Amino acid sequence: MKRFTSPVAAASFVACALAGASASATDDYPPAMKARFKSPSEPACTVCHSTNAGGTGTAVKSFSLYLRQRGLVGGNPDSLTKALDAMVGEKHDTDRDGKTDEVELQEGTDPNGALGSNVEPVVYGCGGGRIAPKQPAQTAIWTALAVLAFAAWRRRR
Repeated sequence: MKRFTSPVAAASFVACALAGASASATDDYPPAMKARFKSPSEPACTVCHSTNAGGTGTAVKSFSLYLRQRGLVGGNPDSLTKALDAMVGEKHDTDRDGKTDEVELQEGTDPNGALGSNVEPVVYGCGGGRIAPKQPAQTAIWTALAVLAFAAWRRRR
């Protein structure tokens, strides 16, 4: 049996290994918001996302749409800081209940209002924790390209 060590195989392996490194998780946003507003707990992922799992395409809540209009992008803590600065400066009130979003976050309530919920404390251990963010679609693309490159290389032999 031949030993399998070719440049194509090595490149395919490296591409697959590096594809996972490109993830841009934003699981650092809730702690940053808690620290900024001195909230009693981290805001739930559902302050911005439709589910606690988060992920691409799920930041659809009114509060997140407002922040995105102010420059918020995933995986960029500086954009969060700038968007929150704009929110505070504009005294924005997403749910129009008379309390600014800044006050809502300081109190640990959801700026989205009645459709949102009070933010519950993060629970670690068997009773809770964070759900791992999805890997970006880019990982799947790199993996598919690596598999195709490997298949093409094998076919030539």
